[in-house]
Amino acid sequence: MAPRCRWLELLAALAVLAAVAADTPANCTFEDVVGKWTLWEGPRGVKPGANCASHPGEPAGPWERKIRVSLLSPNKAVDQFGNEGTWTMVYNQGFNVEINGRSYFGYSTYKKEGQKVTSYCHKTDPGLAHDVNIRHWTCFYGQKHGGEVVKTHVDPFHPQGLQAAHLTRDVHQRVVAVANARQQSWRAELHTPFVDLGVEEVLRLRGGRKSWAGPRPRTAPVTAEQQQAADQLPPAFDWRDVNGINYVSKVRNQGSCGSCYAFSSVGMMEARIRLRTNNTLQPYLSPQDIVSCSGLSQGCDGGFPFLIAGRYGQDYGLVEEKCAPYTGKDSACPREHCDRIYSSGYQYVGGYYGGCNEALMRLALVQNGPLSVSFEVHPDFMHYKNGVYRRVNLERELDPHPYFEVNHAVLLVGYGVDQETGLKYWIVKNSWGGDWGENGYFRILRGSDEVGIESIAVQADPIPF
Repeated sequence: MAPRCRWLELLAALAVLAAVAADTPANCTFEDVVGKWTLWEGPRGVKPGANCASHPGEPAGPWERKIRVSLLSPNKAVDQFGNEGTWTMVYNQGFNVEINGRSYFGYSTYKKEGQKVTSYCHKTDPGLAHDVNIRHWTCFYGQKHGGEVVKTHVDPFHPQGLQAAHLTRDVHQRVVAVANARQQSWRAELHTPFVDLGVEEVLRLRGGRKSWAGPRPRTAPVTAEQQQAADQLPPAFDWRDVNGINYVSKVRNQGSCGSCYAFSSVGMMEARIRLRTNNTLQPYLSPQDIVSCSGLSQGCDGGFPFLIAGRYGQDYGLVEEKCAPYTGKDSACPREHCDRIYSSGYQYVGGYYGGCNEALMRLALVQNGPLSVSFEVHPDFMHYKNGVYRRVNLERELDPHPYFEVNHAVLLVGYGVDQETGLKYWIVKNSWGGDWGENGYFRILRGSDEVGIESIAVQADPIPF
């Protein structure tokens, strides 16, 4: 389907990417990063996926050129020559800058000492940059002007902070009973495959320990222009049935691997390829390739769709399922000669991290296709059966880790209004198999950013051929 990739050139690079997959517990905010920066670039001509770091948190060098850039609110970048571009936070892990034909992504520097994590938000670990045509790769290092920005937090997913025991069947049953007793907009039912899972498996099911992103951004205010445009959309829409045609691929099961970010990413790309080819091409893309080969995620411990459907899809491409069949395990990058499907552009809905809202999501969904979205999974949601989900507040013993703001990535395919309750909802494809929820899907309250569902939507544009 895609042009034959330069596989022999990229193979070694992808193997390096898998070997240096980043553990990114940094916790830097927009306020920490906005300001004036200097980006030092090294020699051009490094291999895609090269390991730029001599030591974590230290510049590798040698540096050949210096770019000064101001990162302004909310997403404008200006270099020393007056060229304007854009930038965005990538969750709380780092930032992405596009300016003067060049693209830079760097993780914020951090240090781990047991449960203690120290974030150095005024500098990045050495990362990779290239031009917008994915050429002239180089290592770079960034440092903010005006002094140090250092902060610490406790890693909630460190083994010392996790309970060793999993929830018992009795507790799961109590979660179901409480959820059904305290609201009437949706129904919970014991989902037996989840009953005997341990803490680690539950964390992976809910997004993975490395998908923790700290406090999520608030939704952006809806402007009068955005609302006027959204008001012109149909009251209900579903990409599974547009004039009798289904543009959404089948529901799959991530199993006990925290690979929801990969399933969400490939699901979006699969649907959008169907849209752009009038359903004549219906590929199934490989989540396992992402789990095993991407250094922009943490394998079965989690990841972020912005970096996968977006940066990984653009820089390295995605392969079909038959090339790298799903095993649901961390494993070596498969050495197969396969065509790769690339993305031509990617962004947070709204243009930057923190620019998203319900109106923009509906516009992007109808105009461009399904979106990758993320939200916080709580124990009541794990036993969702049908209806319009709204989180039920549980007692401490029923929700032992309420402070875990893990982001479970899923695929937004439609929206509507419940005829009985009048509740507005989103229609979302999950990756927990077809026997969970409404045949593998769920509906969730729309318009109030329920458990973060409207805060960090991502879209990417595939190149189908």
